[in-house]
Amino acid sequence: MLGSEETLQSVLSQVFFEFMDGDFEVIRNMINTMNNTAGGVRLGDDAIGVIEDMFLRLRFVLHGCKKYMTLVHDQVQQLSEIHHSMRSLAYLDVLGRFRLTLKLSKVMLTIPMIIQDEMKREIAVAAALEGATEQEDTGAKKNAGIVENVFLNDRVETVLKKVVSAIETGERWV
Repeated sequence: MLGSEETLQSVLSQVFFEFMDGDFEVIRNMINTMNNTAGGVRLGDDAIGVIEDMFLRLRFVLHGCKKYMTLVHDQVQQLSEIHHSMRSLAYLDVLGRFRLTLKLSKVMLTIPMIIQDEMKREIAVAAALEGATEQEDTGAKKNAGIVENVFLNDRVETVLKKVVSAIETGERWV
């Protein structure tokens, strides 16, 4: 027999995994149970719909974060390797530290550009879906996890590209 802590943990785990799969039936049942047992609190179908919509948006953000973290996995790994290399350098190895600092800066500035490129690709996919009816289009975009706007504005993106280019030039000289 499970203790109360294990029972709560298993229920919360089940709710989380069903939530990430897009199944909100358990959450809806929990709200209905609260409606039936709590005397002063009653949530109508409209309120439950708003809560469900909020969970859908949260799910979309969490899936987006996972997708973008997968995209920048190599850069995050490079950051870890650079950090390890920098820690192993002699304290007075100024040239080595400068080289690694350039590399670190380039990798850090590349991350938002990778996310930006993916968002632009998603917008292009969304544009390709424009031939569908509005309702089909919105549903297809949500199911595909497609964003509708980009992360960086054009000026910031241009500046980042120029800075990365300058860093790459500096790397060749050092």
